[in-house]
Amino acid sequence: MKKKRMMIFIIMIISVLLAGCNNAQSKSGDGADIITDFLSGDYEYTITYYLAEPGGEEEAMYTFDGQLTASPYQRYEKLAESYLELPGVEEVYYYEKDGAVYSDTKRYIFIEGEDKETEWLVDVPAEKSPHFYDADNLTFAYDREEKLDGTETSVFTAECQTVNVSSDGNQRLEIPCAIQLEYYVDMENETLVQVVGDLEDLCKAGAVGARMLEGETESEARTAVENAKDYDTQRFVIEFNLIREVPAS
Repeated sequence: MKKKRMMIFIIMIISVLLAGCNNAQSKSGDGADIITDFLSGDYEYTITYYLAEPGGEEEAMYTFDGQLTASPYQRYEKLAESYLELPGVEEVYYYEKDGAVYSDTKRYIFIEGEDKETEWLVDVPAEKSPHFYDADNLTFAYDREEKLDGTETSVFTAECQTVNVSSDGNQRLEIPCAIQLEYYVDMENETLVQVVGDLEDLCKAGAVGARMLEGETESEARTAVENAKDYDTQRFVIEFNLIREVPAS
């Protein structure tokens, strides 16, 4: 009788585990569809970048208001607030032309003793996914449930492989790195609420590249960076608003 009860108990545990796995797989599939569908449409967003110096507290750097139009591809971002004394960019416009992506950027120019001015850099080759979260071929995995500003969300993770480019004018180094991404999905309303991007590995790759430009081998540079941990870290938070078509009256 004791063995029978033990067998029933084991079967119940296996059933619970299988049910949990199937639920996670279902959430991953549904959540991935919601994320993909949302990002393939038109939407508005606010993106804030944060910086933490070695051993310091994280602080906001700047916030941009953005709008993306899927077809034809256009992305416009305008500086909404800067927490830095010297912000670099005021606005940037991404667009497709002849099958490639370009950007026009209005940036600040600072000359000592003079008022800040701006200049436009136009037709600069650019990436379609400058913030990584909507890159092609991302794989989304269900991670957890989390309440976000009172909204129940399912959190999905993804990893974007990219490179950090370090250059001193004579050398150009591409250091592989990965961007860790978290997607907060309102499953009930089938919408993407927020994305958080962890750029620590990108920052670490930049520190490695800087040491390599000074003559260290990649192995030496990586070891030194890992031991010192003297590089800044960054992350970004994107909050979304879906642009819906207004029915004709």
